[in-house]
Amino acid sequence: MELVLASDEAPAEAAGAEIPPIFVDRSLVQIHGIEKKPKLNDKIGVVLSFDGGADRRYTVKVLGSTVRLREDKLKVAPEGWEATEDDDVIPELSPEEREARAKAWAQVRKEAAAKALMDAGRDEKKLSKAIEDAKAWDINVCEAEAVLKEVQEVREKEEARLREEARKRDEANIEFIKSLPQGELTSAGRLVPTYSWVQVPSVASLPQGMEIWMLDGFKCARIPVSWRLQIVAEGQVDSYRVDVGESTLVSDVLAGAASRFGWAERDLQLQSDGKAIHFDAKATVGSTGLFGMKLTARRIA
Repeated sequence: MELVLASDEAPAEAAGAEIPPIFVDRSLVQIHGIEKKPKLNDKIGVVLSFDGGADRRYTVKVLGSTVRLREDKLKVAPEGWEATEDDDVIPELSPEEREARAKAWAQVRKEAAAKALMDAGRDEKKLSKAIEDAKAWDINVCEAEAVLKEVQEVREKEEARLREEARKRDEANIEFIKSLPQGELTSAGRLVPTYSWVQVPSVASLPQGMEIWMLDGFKCARIPVSWRLQIVAEGQVDSYRVDVGESTLVSDVLAGAASRFGWAERDLQLQSDGKAIHFDAKATVGSTGLFGMKLTARRIA
C-alpha cells in the first residue's frame, strides 16, 4: 500500500485566491511597468477597491480618471503625497495647510447643506433629509421645520380623507354585493356563469375565466365583459382565438374562424363535446351560452 502524506502547502492557484489584497482602499500606490499607457508609469494613484480575479486587479484613481491595474503593476507610493477627500493625489500638506484645507472643505459642505435646505421646497422627503444635514452644521432650521410640519399635516389630512373615502366606498360596495342575487349551482356544485354579478355560495366552485370580486368576506362573480373565445379545428392543431362579449354575434365568430381555417363559412359546423350547436342569425355569444364551452369546428362539406 502506498502511503500518501498530507501537505501543509495548498496548490499555488488555490492559495493565491485566498491571499488578501496588499493595498487597502484609499492607500497611495505608484504605477510602473505599463506598456499600453506609458504615461501612467511613475504616477501616484489612490486605490478605490480591490477587484480580485485571477490577475488580482485594483481600481485606481490616477490623473483624474479610474483604471483597473494588476497588483504587480503597483507598489507603495513614496512619502510626500496624500489623498484628498475626492481621492485626488496632492503633495503632502503641512499641519497648517491641512487645517486650512479642512476648514475650507467644511465650509463647502456647510454651504452645500444650506443650499439643499433652500432647494428642498415643500418636498417632504428632501426637506426631512436637508433639515437633518443642516443641523449637523448648526444651520438654523426653525423656518424649514415649520414648513415640514405644515407639509406633514397636509399629507396626513389627505391620507385621512382618502381612508374615509375608501371606507365609505367599501361600505357601499358591501351593500351592493349583499343586494345581488345568489348564483345558481349545477348538480355538481359549480356556479352557473352569468354576465351579471351574482353572490357566490360558499360551497360553489367557479368556472375558469370568471371575474371575481371579493370584499370583507363577501364574494361575487360574473363572466368578464370581454373574454377570449377559442375554437379548435377538428382533427387539426390549428385554432382560432378572438375576444368576445355578451352581444358579439355568433355569425361573426364563425366568419372569423372560417377565414382562419381557410374554409367556406357554410362548411363550418360549431360543436361542443361532439354535438352541434344550433343558433339563428341573430344569436349572440351570450344568448348561446358559449362561455366555458370547449368549442370545435367541423368541416361538413
